[in-house]
Amino acid sequence: MTINNHCSDVTILVNSCDKYSDAWHPFFSLLKLQWPECENYRIILNTETKVYNCDFLNVETVCGGHTTWSKRIKNVLKKIDSEIVVFLLEDFFLKTPTSQTDFIKTIEAMLDDKSIGYVGAKYRPERKHKDGSLPTDWFISRELLSVNCFIPLISSIWNRKFFIN
Repeated sequence: MTINNHCSDVTILVNSCDKYSDAWHPFFSLLKLQWPECENYRIILNTETKVYNCDFLNVETVCGGHTTWSKRIKNVLKKIDSEIVVFLLEDFFLKTPTSQTDFIKTIEAMLDDKSIGYVGAKYRPERKHKDGSLPTDWFISRELLSVNCFIPLISSIWNRKFFIN
């Protein structure tokens, strides 16, 4: 499948709060720099009340009001139509390029195998870059399908329905 076949299946959700609005511009600048193909997907910034106007990416701000962090996430997930959600936090800056090829393979695996509810980021210290930064690989974890277990949210890809639950 090509990237165009996946655009409607994927939404990038960046969760934040008004207090961290100063991080939004550097976050989205690095997102665009390190993953230029991100512009092919719907991008949502989930905040409390502040709106962000990005002049280089189409970022839609959803203001969830002053409620709990988890309630705002759940509410915005219910407004997303895509099957797959890439979940990012505004203060986890992308320092190395994201492999679009690896991303597409991950999305295809999730769309083909509905038992995959979560794919997380894994840092690979054995493949350290010259600048000392660590590359990130995606790992698929089927055993995390139990809602009673701890699942890290940082830099993760979700089946939207599983994430809501």
